[in-house]
Amino acid sequence: MESFFSGCCVIKATFIDPVPRRFLTVGRTYQVIEINGDWLRVVNDAGEPILYEMALFRLLDQAIPGTWHDDCDQTGFYAGPAEFAEPGLYEDYFDGVPETVEKFEAYRRREGWPPRVVVSNATH
Repeated sequence: MESFFSGCCVIKATFIDPVPRRFLTVGRTYQVIEINGDWLRVVNDAGEPILYEMALFRLLDQAIPGTWHDDCDQTGFYAGPAEFAEPGLYEDYFDGVPETVEKFEAYRRREGWPPRVVVSNATH
C-alpha cells in the first residue's frame, strides 16, 4: 500500500499558526526532517531539529525522499533520514554527544542548510 507521503523529493512545510512561537516565523518555509505520527521535526530559525505539531504547518511536499526510512505500526507512522532512524538519536544530539552532533552537522552541510544559531538565554 502506498502511503500519503510516498515518492522521492525533499519535504518542506510552511508555518501557518498565527500564535507566535519561539524560533518559528509565520509564513516561513522549513525543512522537515522527520514525520512522527502527528508531529513534524523541522529545523527551526535557530537551526535546531525540533518536534512540532503537524497542525501548525502546511505541507508543501507530500513525498517521502527515497533516502528516508519509513515505518507504520501500531504506534503510528514514522519517516525520516535513514541515518537518523536509531532510537535516542535526537536525545543524544541535545545532550551534546559529539558523534551524534557531528552526524547531524554533516547531514546539515550535505543538505546545504544554514549553520545552527547559538542562542543565549541571558536577558538584557
